[in-house]
Amino acid sequence: EDDSDDEDMPLNALLKPQTSHKRVADDSKLPSPKRPKQTESNTGRKSKGVPSAYILGEIMLHISNTYGHLFLEPSHPNYAWQQRHRSVITAPLPKEVMFAGNPRKPGTLSFENVRFMLTEERLARLKNNWLNPEQLKFPPQSTSEEMEQWNDEWTITHLSSDAVTGIAHEIDVLENLGILKINQNGSIVLAQGWQRRVPHMILNEMKDAWGSDTNNLHCIHEKITSLEDAWQHDEDEWRFESDGLDDDDDVVYEDDEYELRRQIFLENYDAFVNSRKGVGEFGI
Repeated sequence: EDDSDDEDMPLNALLKPQTSHKRVADDSKLPSPKRPKQTESNTGRKSKGVPSAYILGEIMLHISNTYGHLFLEPSHPNYAWQQRHRSVITAPLPKEVMFAGNPRKPGTLSFENVRFMLTEERLARLKNNWLNPEQLKFPPQSTSEEMEQWNDEWTITHLSSDAVTGIAHEIDVLENLGILKINQNGSIVLAQGWQRRVPHMILNEMKDAWGSDTNNLHCIHEKITSLEDAWQHDEDEWRFESDGLDDDDDVVYEDDEYELRRQIFLENYDAFVNSRKGVGEFGI
């Protein structure tokens, strides 16, 4: 791909301080989420790269230091909606999959204490492993040094898993959306044209929270805050103006449609969970 130097920025380089009427829930299909037209660059990948343990460690350390005392895990229904809204799968999913709740405990600070596992010594070893992958032999030899190297890799795998922080899953979601690209060496960069593939949900968060943060109290990198210039919100809709392209290529997200889809999803989620509880507790 011919990404520009500006867009091909390593993700760890971004780590700088810084009422409507209720309806009866039913099993009807939700309106398909609007998606920008998929291009060959984000649908025809020959193979997916695997994030480097070192890069994952640096990202988790930054989140832990900056937001670890603030970020609360979402509730089960809100987590399920986040996953469905950002999914590139348009075919119907089994309810057990679509309505799966948060694998972590809602309301907890999942990133708060991660930094204590990501010491300077561990990150230095992980960086050395990343730059010299031939040093990692599998199966590991019985030497203490090699076992320590593999222990570092396994620690990152655990910390980034759904059981602890879920960051590996989040990166996978953003790659599938065409927002991130994972290079073959494990580095993570912003994909070419990432701005026009940002989901409606993130644009709403930008409008309601960090987009109006002139003092950057949310510590958002200027590369991400550039979304404010790329997207315009007017008359209950978001519009991405594509310079030099036909009007048909413009991306438009309607707020009313988003809220309708969200409400229907949450109502169906409640109906599904209640039916499962009824079967489990009362045998009905």
